[in-house]
Amino acid sequence: MGGTATGQTLTTAAYSLTMLANSTACVVSISYDGAMSDLGWVGWGLGTAMSGADIVVLWPNSDSSWTLSHRNAVSTTMPTVVDTSSSSDPSADATGSLAVVASLSSSSSSDSPTIVTFSRPLTMPSDYTTDAEVKDLAQEINQPVIYALGPKNPGKFGSGDGY
Repeated sequence: MGGTATGQTLTTAAYSLTMLANSTACVVSISYDGAMSDLGWVGWGLGTAMSGADIVVLWPNSDSSWTLSHRNAVSTTMPTVVDTSSSSDPSADATGSLAVVASLSSSSSSDSPTIVTFSRPLTMPSDYTTDAEVKDLAQEINQPVIYALGPKNPGKFGSGDGY
């Protein structure tokens, strides 16, 4: 990443979440305490609650690649897609602002723990539109983030049916 970096790790019963930021970008790494084949999806978002958060949902595909889905929610309902995945690369959003870092992510269904890492700019591009109340990060610790995981893989059930 270059330059001075600031980072922090949060550990839950099911996984660890690490954020590392320099002056322009952040990488978020989620380490799930189980095999990639057992993971449905993991989510991370900016904000203090699901409502108004800028959310990233990630899930493993049958070919051991990753899908990244950029979403937000106006309440505690299923988050809606903000920016579709790139048509040529489902591990990145269409703008290229958010992307899975393949070299820092699991690539085999038997990997355990399962790790998925994605990058995003601290400040989203000026043409980025969202209903999220918080959409930008700062290079500091203790920022409000939300996180979750689920047992059903959305890619296996179609358009969000796995949530």
